[in-house]
Amino acid sequence: MCGASLALNVVGGFLFLLLALSTRHRRRMLQREIGLRETVQHELQRLAEELEEKVEERTVLLQETNRFLEALVHQAPLAIVVLDLNLRVRVWSPATESLFGWSAEEVVGRQVPYISAQQLEEWKDIFQAKVREGKPVSYYVQRRRRDGTQIDVSVWAAPLVSDGGVPFAYLLIYADDRERKAAEAALRRSEERFSLFMDHLPGYAFIKDSHGHYVYMNKGCRDFYEQNGIKTYFNRTDEELWPPEVAEHFRQSDRQVLADGHPLQTVESFALGDEPARHVLMSKFVIEDDGGDGRLLCGVGTDISTRVQAEKELAELQSRQEAILDTIPHCAWFKDVQGRYIKINNAMASLLNSGQSDIEGKSDFDLWPQEQASAIRQKDLEVISSGCSQIFEELLVVSDGSLRWFETAKSPFCNEKGAIIGTTGIARDITERKEAERTLQTYQEQLSELADRLALAEERERRRIASELHDQVGQTLAFAKMKLDELATVVSREKKPLVSELAEALELSISDVRSLTFQLSPPVLYELGFSAALDWLGDWLKEKHGLHVRVSDDGGSRLLGEEARGVLFQVVRELLINCVKHAKTPEAWVSIRTGSDTLQLEVADDGKGFHAVDSPTTCGVGGGFGLFNVRQRIGHLGGELRIESGIGRGTVVRLSVPLTMEADPAVRGAA
Repeated sequence: MCGASLALNVVGGFLFLLLALSTRHRRRMLQREIGLRETVQHELQRLAEELEEKVEERTVLLQETNRFLEALVHQAPLAIVVLDLNLRVRVWSPATESLFGWSAEEVVGRQVPYISAQQLEEWKDIFQAKVREGKPVSYYVQRRRRDGTQIDVSVWAAPLVSDGGVPFAYLLIYADDRERKAAEAALRRSEERFSLFMDHLPGYAFIKDSHGHYVYMNKGCRDFYEQNGIKTYFNRTDEELWPPEVAEHFRQSDRQVLADGHPLQTVESFALGDEPARHVLMSKFVIEDDGGDGRLLCGVGTDISTRVQAEKELAELQSRQEAILDTIPHCAWFKDVQGRYIKINNAMASLLNSGQSDIEGKSDFDLWPQEQASAIRQKDLEVISSGCSQIFEELLVVSDGSLRWFETAKSPFCNEKGAIIGTTGIARDITERKEAERTLQTYQEQLSELADRLALAEERERRRIASELHDQVGQTLAFAKMKLDELATVVSREKKPLVSELAEALELSISDVRSLTFQLSPPVLYELGFSAALDWLGDWLKEKHGLHVRVSDDGGSRLLGEEARGVLFQVVRELLINCVKHAKTPEAWVSIRTGSDTLQLEVADDGKGFHAVDSPTTCGVGGGFGLFNVRQRIGHLGGELRIESGIGRGTVVRLSVPLTMEADPAVRGAA
């Protein structure tokens, strides 16, 4: 019993121990499960918060994307339409409204309006079949607008697919195709114009492929081949159209252009049959063909056979011109812009005591003294810079050391483009003429001095004759008049008429002598002055010829010396008489003004005028007192004369003479 009891106690204790251990383990497991649940719950809460944040972010992103898409649709220049799977309108952009005419309110939620119901069913099946392939399609079509008109449009369509790959809508983009059609029409017109342009070129134009086959020819090329019996030329090569040596010449230049890609200009000469050789200035170049034919060789040529012949004739002409140049007795030459002699004639070579070939290529600095060469070069540069010819005289030291005068004419020498490439010149030896001119100048100076002396002598003689007329003839006639008046008191009545006639004759003679005295040299000129003499002259002209003369004087005439007063009075008298003879005017003006050191005298009228020619050979003042004598006399005083006139504009003669110190200084200062 005790043993059994002990065993039971042991078993009971062991079971209690197991139960206690099991309970503790379960408690620990429960605690762990509770902790794990709390951890999972916390993690789920965290994930829920993160998911909510991402949803909010995605929502904001979707809203921004939606706004962006709405703005894109609204502002897009192309017409955008979105259709659902039943082809009802979901999106209708403003550009679509402008293109077709229907507003979004009229079409959204309805079938597309620009296709009829019957066409819509046919189009629906075809369209959906194409789009469901998942690839965009594009095509050109006509669509009806709201106003009933048809419009050409280009269409791009594609399905809108969900993330699962299922289409849920269709996107269509329309573009007004009228511009494209207009551009195509413009392109066709451009091609036609290009063809017309090429066909009307006064030469040849062609295009070859890289293998030498002709793919294009203008009318000039076609006509050339057809005139020579060649009817088939497209897609043929030069070897098929030309003799071997000519074809090889053409192909050689073709290969060069195709190899380096640089344009080439060359002269191609050829002949067909018995025809004369032709010469063509040919330009060849390469263009890239985007159509898939690779590089194309283009050629444009102009028949220069006439020019080649002309150049040949020109060379012959130049040879003849050189022969003519060498026969010219004056020095002649051509220089380049650097001043080097290109060509000279025999006269030039003889002047320089050298051969033509020895001089050509040299400059003036190789042939003349330094200072002289610098002056020659300066003239060349002036001609080149101005582009104008110059004629001048120059004194040169020639090869024998003597001084020679030359009249040289230099001109710019231009190429065919008008660019100056040098100068030409011809120089004539005028040494003998210059010596003759110096001799003539001496004679002219002597003649001028003699004319001045004669003028002074004439004025003195005028004064002497006037004085003698006044003092002798005038006094005698006055005395005879007095005696005749006394005789009239004692003669009988029968004789008194005769005495009266004699008295009238004497009175007329006295008047004539007085008038002649004033015309020769009026005493008033030397007694009362220049201005008073002009007043007397005006009164006389009014009495004799009806010319009213207005005289204005600022007092400067008092500064004139005796000689100047006499010369100017005679000049003014002749000018006013000229007014009477030629101007056909009742009035004239004489004005005198004083400058700082000159006296300005002006004689003017408003008569019919004339073509004024400022030349010493013009005798515009008449009365034997020609313009030459007037200039001589005014020049003797150190003055100048100018004439201004025109038909219907009257005449103005301006005289300017320097003031001398012959007058009293006090008088001059008062003026």
